[in-house]
Amino acid sequence: MLRLEPEVVLPYLTVQGGSSLSATVEYLTGHLRRAQQVEGRPDEDPRPVAELMVRVAVSFLLNPSSCIEMEDAEQARAFARRYLAPLLDA
Repeated sequence: MLRLEPEVVLPYLTVQGGSSLSATVEYLTGHLRRAQQVEGRPDEDPRPVAELMVRVAVSFLLNPSSCIEMEDAEQARAFARRYLAPLLDA
């Protein structure tokens, strides 16, 4: 949709993106909380980590040009394991 109708989608990823950001952060926060419980991690608020992850993802959506190779799912997983997963231990 971003390619087909950028004038419709862009505001919701930028200046009018508060509600979609909040909803996505809440969704990811729930998943991170469940992962904490399953893995026996300390019961810390995962919301800041979820927000950082969502903001990184939106950044890649808005500007996919990068030196980071994420042409396929495995490369995206490798990126997440190396750079995003350590945020869970922060």
